[in-house]
Amino acid sequence: MRTKYSEELLDKYLNGTADSRERAIVESWYTRQSALIADPSEEPDYSLINAELRKRLELERPKPKLLSANWFRLSAAATIAFAILGIWLFNPSNPLKKDEDMVFQSASDIAPGRLGATITLANGELIELKGDKEGVRIGEALTYSDGTVVADKLKSLSPGGKTEEAAELTASTSKGQTYQFTLPDGTRVWLNAASSIRFPASFSRAKTRVVELTGEAYFVVVHNDKQPFQVRSEGQLVEDIGTEFNINAYRNEGHIRSTLVEGSARVSQLDKTGLNVKTLTLKPNEQAVLSEENLEMKTVDISEAIAWKNGMFQFEQADIHTIMNQLSRWYGVEVVYEGTIPTDRYKGKVPRNVNLSQVFKILSASGVNFKIEGNKIIVK
Repeated sequence: MRTKYSEELLDKYLNGTADSRERAIVESWYTRQSALIADPSEEPDYSLINAELRKRLELERPKPKLLSANWFRLSAAATIAFAILGIWLFNPSNPLKKDEDMVFQSASDIAPGRLGATITLANGELIELKGDKEGVRIGEALTYSDGTVVADKLKSLSPGGKTEEAAELTASTSKGQTYQFTLPDGTRVWLNAASSIRFPASFSRAKTRVVELTGEAYFVVVHNDKQPFQVRSEGQLVEDIGTEFNINAYRNEGHIRSTLVEGSARVSQLDKTGLNVKTLTLKPNEQAVLSEENLEMKTVDISEAIAWKNGMFQFEQADIHTIMNQLSRWYGVEVVYEGTIPTDRYKGKVPRNVNLSQVFKILSASGVNFKIEGNKIIVK
């Protein structure tokens, strides 16, 4: 009876239906195991904790229903940094390995990405934005979110020193950077790693507010019926109708995914000449997926699309290439594949504020092995 109760409690914890008292019970199991660590400053051995916990509960690994990995959250009092956010990966088709069996090699670790970006002015001047500031506002001047002035008389910094309101600016992040921008009309943009937006220094005289996107960004648009807001990316046009949305337009992903969070939006497929081929109108929790040949719409869990903005990696039936593309951009690394790569699909969450080795410790439990060589990741 005790084993059955423990199994039911563990299942409730896994699927998120446990109440506060039940969560405390499960997390106390991990706390007791973590307390056995000789040096409290060291990170708990999660594989050992998992093994001991399952041994105590006398649980058998369930047979897999899908070719996917299940993610198990845990909390260990011995490590404050991973309290509540500690996560472990289970792959039902592969028994958990002990640490000595895992092939994860690294002579050094790689820190996560950080706040930072650059703005290229119309005259070619490049402004580096500080990583200790949360964001920047673009208007008559360029100012940080705390009011600190970055550049005065922004519009005058156009070619030839002319006060051209239509002078275009480019805000960009490199690999391992993310930043928040407030555009001249008040629209807020969160820019993901290795991304850029191009826009005019002022929208005041424009019939349409147009932003060009490469990479990924989250938009909270200030709606104006008389001055529509448009986001253009390769082969696609998104127009807001009072909207919050996310656009993933990385060229190496194979698709452009536009996910609506609030309001509504029109998404149009464009041909090579820029003519409209097909248009869809999105409602919240809907996503437009543009491939080379077609534009389709589906209902999605928006939390996956905007997880990056909230400081998380989140995967829903993602293959290893999709996962590694995200890690490559955020940690600024090159990825090389060796041998036969698993075709399994994975589901779960990992914080974006942990070192790369922590992510690999999670993924290694699924049967995929990694090696860090300088700035290169070898996936086996």
